[in-house]
Amino acid sequence: MVIQSGFCRLAIITIVQKRILSALLIVLVLLNTMGYYFIIAGFELRNDVSASNALDVDNYDVSSTVTLRIPIALPYQYDNADFMRVEGKFVHKGESYRLIKQKYANDTLTVICIKDEADQRIRKALADVAFSYVDSTSDTQGPSETQSLFIKEYLGGVRTLITVTTGWVMEFRFHPAGQSHEDISLPEIPHPPRA
Repeated sequence: MVIQSGFCRLAIITIVQKRILSALLIVLVLLNTMGYYFIIAGFELRNDVSASNALDVDNYDVSSTVTLRIPIALPYQYDNADFMRVEGKFVHKGESYRLIKQKYANDTLTVICIKDEADQRIRKALADVAFSYVDSTSDTQGPSETQSLFIKEYLGGVRTLITVTTGWVMEFRFHPAGQSHEDISLPEIPHPPRA
């Protein structure tokens, strides 16, 4: 009886050890696949907060700013006498820019922005991490034919285009094609009645 209870304890300990080892391996796989993304996202958040705080107190080099003048005729829009502080960033030709302030006057939107080199480095690091997960052993000419056939098997090939126009805006909405046979079947042809 003593031997049997000792064996049960040993079996319970090994089950607990297996579960702990399994949980650690799952955490390791998750860190390997998503951990770098979360670290880079943390750097991006820290850069956004520090850049926003610096721009709020006008702590930037005025000589490195870029001024954009965009002609826009907006009805019922009043002119601004002074610049307003704005938040935002955009990428143009591979360069990251951060918005500083804007002003609308005389049918022209004037936007002042500055090049954000830290954001550009973070975006490059994120692209490098994403590229490291791509299989580079296949040819670089494009996806192989078997991959494209496999994808076509599960994605609908026909798309319908519905246009919705409201005022000056025109939106295009894509809806997947129906998957039932009823959608593609023709209605019955009516035959004349028999005499």
